[in-house]
Amino acid sequence: MRVWSGGETGYGLITPLRPMNIEGASGKNPVYHVGKLYNLAAHRIAARLAETTGGYAEAHLISATGQRLDRPWRVHVRLAATGPQLDKVHAVIFETLDGFPALTEEILATGLMLS
Repeated sequence: MRVWSGGETGYGLITPLRPMNIEGASGKNPVYHVGKLYNLAAHRIAARLAETTGGYAEAHLISATGQRLDRPWRVHVRLAATGPQLDKVHAVIFETLDGFPALTEEILATGLMLS
């Protein structure tokens, strides 16, 4: 199972035409730092979708000024699976986004680190 979400570029390389996150999220405010929270949320969405579909999954969360943090401007998901059930994909996305308050609490309580 391969999963990609913000922050990971493979071998520490910044490579064009490959998904990556250049956000320096470590040490940032976990209550309302888009880069920190979206990085973790995208990773969780991609992992759950990979598990659900049995194939590669990639998730991107895109913010916009003034937009609610738990409702990104765009959510882009790429799956290797053919014909995934869209209602299940949407359920995974919204379950993760609805958990933003708990995600912040988890970061604060456990010191969850970003890669």
